[in-house]
Amino acid sequence: MRGWKKILIMDRNSQWSPPPDGWLKCNFDSGFQQGRSFTNTCWLIRDSNWKVLLTGCAKLCSAMSPLHAEALGFLHVLQIVWAHGMRQVWFEGDNKELISIINSCEDHS
Repeated sequence: MRGWKKILIMDRNSQWSPPPDGWLKCNFDSGFQQGRSFTNTCWLIRDSNWKVLLTGCAKLCSAMSPLHAEALGFLHVLQIVWAHGMRQVWFEGDNKELISIINSCEDHS
């Protein structure tokens, strides 16, 4: 993920805490229901002073599993964040499998 200073993916099953100064935190979540023709994802981005900078929801293509839905949502939110020029961002979600997969990836920059 060239151009990113750092990406941190956190498990959001704890109380929300602000990111360090100079960082943003993006909370995201996606919904999954077997047999639906679409997946919904929503996000909220705040700074270290708890100020809400950006929120949104999107209707995405259908997913095959909860992991697939969360991955689609994460990729969509990643594009939104990038398009808004945000680079030092912590992403926080609730799908432990996705968090584990992303955090185990090597940096190839």
